[in-house]
Amino acid sequence: MLTDYYQKMLKDAVATKSTDYSKTNNALKEVILKIKASCPDKFHDAQSLKYRVFWNEPKNLPSNMYDYYVNRAPR
Repeated sequence: MLTDYYQKMLKDAVATKSTDYSKTNNALKEVILKIKASCPDKFHDAQSLKYRVFWNEPKNLPSNMYDYYVNRAPR
């Protein structure tokens, strides 16, 4: 979990009056790069990404596939 300071930085970078969510938010990208440089352990890398799992059933996943992804999928 990120510190309150970093969470505030992210919220401030996202707080925009624009409702066009297809636009690139350069301020947000810069904040993410700063945070990643300060605490890289808070971000997934190629090795840790394969151990990422869902805690709740994904909304669009067919119910018969959930058991496979949680219990039998290779990690």
